[in-house]
Amino acid sequence: MLLNTRTLLAAVSLAACAVLAGCSSNDGAEVVTPTDTAPPLSKAEFLLQANQICDVADSQITSLQNDAGSTAGAPPDSATVSPLVAEITPIAQGAINRLRSLSPPADAADAVTDGIDEMQSTLDAAQTDPDAIIDPIGIANEELAAYGLTSCFSEGTPFEDDSTIAP
Repeated sequence: MLLNTRTLLAAVSLAACAVLAGCSSNDGAEVVTPTDTAPPLSKAEFLLQANQICDVADSQITSLQNDAGSTAGAPPDSATVSPLVAEITPIAQGAINRLRSLSPPADAADAVTDGIDEMQSTLDAAQTDPDAIIDPIGIANEELAAYGLTSCFSEGTPFEDDSTIAP
């Protein structure tokens, strides 16, 4: 009888452990662990990679704009804005995502993040504002252009703080 009680207690304890192990706070979702971050690139390597990303995106976006009848510096016809934005968005978003995946040198990390955030805001605004600048690549940011991100940003007057439309 003593053996049966011990066996019963062991079985109950084992079952309780199994039930508790089955309870989790992730509701069955896969547990995501933090990823290792890449060490910062050298300035030269970062500029090379970032400018290459922007060159490719800018070339593709310019081609789409030219195909839509837009000339350099002129906004596209209002009838072509929506389809043009739909074509440009995945190109620009892909470039922004690739830029975010780079690890800039520590001395430029905050400025680069702010500049990429500015690109994202420009792209987001183009989705709903037909007067917004469609191409977030090459937007004005004197500091980052001077740093060497000349394909990603241009020199000139930065955007107004409350607008994505160039002054």
